Amino acid sequence: MVLMNDAMCKAYFGEMHRAEYEGTLFADTDWKTTRGTVQLDSPVLEAVRQNPGKTRGDIWLVFIQQHFMQFTASEYKVSVQRLVEAEKIFSPTQRETSRLNDACELYPALG
Repeated sequence: MVLMNDAMCKAYFGEMHRAEYEGTLFADTDWKTTRGTVQLDSPVLEAVRQNPGKTRGDIWLVFIQQHFMQFTASEYKVSVQRLVEAEKIFSPTQRETSRLNDACELYPALG
């Protein structure tokens, strides 16, 4: 499911972008540039609330079971990072750098 999510998401949205913009001035644009990740924050935050203490990787699996083929793993990671920076979620997992990884446990912010 994890492997198929990104492949199918990219294929579907790439083809939909091509079909919509073929023959227009936007035909040469990349489908990824038209997608934002802000709308992803709310469902990601809800997934963290429902699965406190699970790792970023584990929550991604739960997330794609509910939102299959709607978002890519990289979009999910951007959303998680944005939520951490906004202090809506946090990760107490010790790591050498400040960067999150799939082994980082995630919790909703307190208060």
